[in-house]
Parts: sequence; C-alpha cells; structure tokens
Amino acid sequence: MDLASRTRLLAVVASAIVTTFLLAAPATAQASNATAQASNAERGTRPSLSLPTPSSRTVTAVLPHPVAGSLQRIALSSRGTRSGSPVIAATRHTTDPFDLVGATWRSGASPAGRLEVKVRHGSTWSRWHRLAADDGGASAGSVDAATAAARRTVAVTPLWVGAGADAVRARIVSSAGAVRRAPVGVHLILINGGQSPADSPAATARLRSVVKSPAGRPFIYTRRDWGAQESLRQRNRQAGCGKPKYASTLKVAFIHHTDTPNGYSRTAVPAIIRSMYRYHVLVHGWCDIGYNFLVDRFGRIWEGRYGGMNRPVIGAQAGGFNVGSLGVGMIGTFNSVAPD
Repeated sequence: MDLASRTRLLAVVASAIVTTFLLAAPATAQASNATAQASNAERGTRPSLSLPTPSSRTVTAVLPHPVAGSLQRIALSSRGTRSGSPVIAATRHTTDPFDLVGATWRSGASPAGRLEVKVRHGSTWSRWHRLAADDGGASAGSVDAATAAARRTVAVTPLWVGAGADAVRARIVSSAGAVRRAPVGVHLILINGGQSPADSPAATARLRSVVKSPAGRPFIYTRRDWGAQESLRQRNRQAGCGKPKYASTLKVAFIHHTDTPNGYSRTAVPAIIRSMYRYHVLVHGWCDIGYNFLVDRFGRIWEGRYGGMNRPVIGAQAGGFNVGSLGVGMIGTFNSVAPD
C-alpha cells in the first residue's frame, strides 16, 4: 500500500472515531446528557458522555502488562569545533539502546542554528535529521501547561528512530549571518520504550479475536494493550497531575499527525506509543500522553490519555483548544500527502 492509500485509510479511521464520539448519540440522548451534566455540576461529579462503554476482557493469550522504559540525557558543548566552521556544537556518544530521540534547551536560550541528529543501528548511520521546537500541546492555564512551564525548558518534537539504536551524533549548524555563540543548556534526550511479547501482531490479533467491541463502535486497543506504565502519570502529581481533568462536553475534534516516520511495523506500534508517553510526561512535563486516541498506519485505534474512553478527557494536543475537544494522533508524517 502506497503512502497516499495509507493516508486515506488513516483519515477514514480517524473520521470513524470522530463520528462515533461526536455524532453517534441521537438528539434525545444529547438532551438527556446535557441534563445529566447540569446535575453532575451541582453534585461536583464528573460528566459522562452518552456513549457505549468498553467491553469486559477475558483473554488467555499473551497478556499485556506495564512495560518499563528508560531515558538518557546527553549535554551538547562547543568543545572540539573548529573556528570558522558553521558547526558550533557537536557530540558523539555510544549509548544504551534507544528508539526515540528528542532534545531540550533552557527557555529563552534557543540554539543559534539548526539542531540536527543522526543515529546508529549496529554499524549503519542514518542521515542527518533536524529537530525543531514543538509547536503544539498544552493550553495556557491548564495543569499540563503549568507543569511544563515549571521546568523552564523548551522541548523539540521527538524523532522515532526504531528499536535498537546504540549511538547518536548531534550538531548545531549556525544560520547564515547569525552570531556564533555557544549553546546554553542543550541536552539530547534518548528514550527506550521497552519491548514486550504482547507487542507482536499475533498477540494483538488474538486479543481482538476474543474481545468484542460494542455495537456501533470501532475496536479500540486500551492503554493496557500498549503496555502503559501507569505510575508515570504520578510523576508530576505534586504539580496537579495524577487525576484526569474533564470538560463539560465535547464540541470539536482535531486530527493531528505525530511527526514520526511512516515505515514502522505492526510490532513497533506499542513501543512508539510508550516512547511518546514517556517523552510527553518526563520531557514536556505533561500529566500524560497528549492525544486522546492514536491511529496507526494499519488502521488500528489505540486509547491515549487516561480517564475513560467514554468521557470528555482534556488532553494536551491542540494548544488553546484542548477543553471540549478530542485529539486523534495519526502515527506518522503526512506533510507531503494530504488526507482526502
């Protein structure tokens, strides 16, 4: 299947999520839901959507389980760079295995040039990839934004490089005419999402053959299915994270792409989600993974942010529009081919 066909498939699946969660309820159900929301507000309880709930699971195949990952942090410096060279900082490190690379720098001290990385698998080095500051995420005034601001750092959009990378090179290339200055507080972030026998296509296929989805709703793999380490959600608990936050209702849906490569395998998908989850919590400083749902290139739907798939959970995916919105992350990069 070519990229255009895969893009159309992802758009159809993402649209199915939107239709299910925003348009499926009849008018009478919406009216009763509004009444229930008002009653909930008076009692101080959480709002609930008029949507089908997940089915119970009794599975004897390979059971999903929390998968622990790892994070490595490497500082860049200007030592060893040549005078007059456009490269103003560089580093090369042999590392523990990782599958995702990102970077941070101090707020207000962005690098004076392009931050680029390449990684090694075995004896083969990749090409250079540019890392750019993330342009979306938490809404101002939200708990996610508050915990992120407390770190006083800027995080780039991470790059998925595939399991088993064991070395990294990085450089900052000065822009033409820019003042040459040493970087301040620039660190590479290397994340390993971990591996599990439950990640295999055979395991997920057996799970789907046993677990039936409620009528009128697409099958959705849960956080347990992709091996979410739920204790991560407690890392920023003192800043207000730990418990999901809810909107009064859903009004709109946003379909994003995750800016990750498109050629991943079925087996890699749970690790991709785990690595994004770890990066969003430990590097951005958010309460949880930013997206409410994710869709892979094979058409599978995965639960994202914790809090209930049938509840209006506030995510960190659309800047100032997270309250009352549903965020669907299409796993991949779709700048050159537009969904239709």
